[in-house]
Amino acid sequence: MIKYLLFFVPMMCLAQDSWYGLDKRQHFVGSAILSYSFSEVMSPKSAFLTSVGIGLAKEVYNYKHPEKHTASYKDFVWDVAGAYVGVYAKGYSFDYDKKQFVVKYTLQIK
Repeated sequence: MIKYLLFFVPMMCLAQDSWYGLDKRQHFVGSAILSYSFSEVMSPKSAFLTSVGIGLAKEVYNYKHPEKHTASYKDFVWDVAGAYVGVYAKGYSFDYDKKQFVVKYTLQIK
């Protein structure tokens, strides 16, 4: 576990991105959709961990390919938040527009 946490230390230094950029919303919604879909065929815990694992794998890939990608712990934080909401939210309504991005959801913790 500690080696995974240490992975984010260099990423914290590299990432100069905003907490609220469009890509953060995409990370949140992507992880929410993944974990919600996974929760239909596996346990909530497994769905959450699978979605988080995919988000972590993407950030590792970004870290290993700095010429084209920038790893960001902020992206991963939004992945985790989206995965949680995807597993534990009762219903979703997604509306996407390139100029405006709206995510509406209702939470009902199981």
